[in-house]
Amino acid sequence: MQAKIQNLIEKFSALTVKQHKDYNEANTANVFIRPLMEALGWDFSDINEIEAEKAIVKGRVDYVFKTHNVSRFCVEIKALRHELTDEDREQAISYAYNKVGCTPVVRKKRLGGFGGLLPVPGV
Repeated sequence: MQAKIQNLIEKFSALTVKQHKDYNEANTANVFIRPLMEALGWDFSDINEIEAEKAIVKGRVDYVFKTHNVSRFCVEIKALRHELTDEDREQAISYAYNKVGCTPVVRKKRLGGFGGLLPVPGV
């Protein structure tokens, strides 16, 4: 597991600014987010564990991760080239708020690697 995560970090860190532009939301999910979560033991083939494009009161969240069929956290993916805005943060908080028991995780401004993820306090 640790080697897979390290490989993802190195792959991400090696991207140039120009290469970031090639990573739309779907490419970001397929190349980085999904492999990371799989390395952490999540099973994307089990709908009782992960639901994609889950309808929430105010839209659709990219992924809802569950244990024992209970929602634990949401992942809303943005393209690598996308600088997060307050509106993006509000979207993540809204998705989590409208999905009981779901904790939002918001990426800080582009920091590189996966170290820029922060749980949103107070939700």
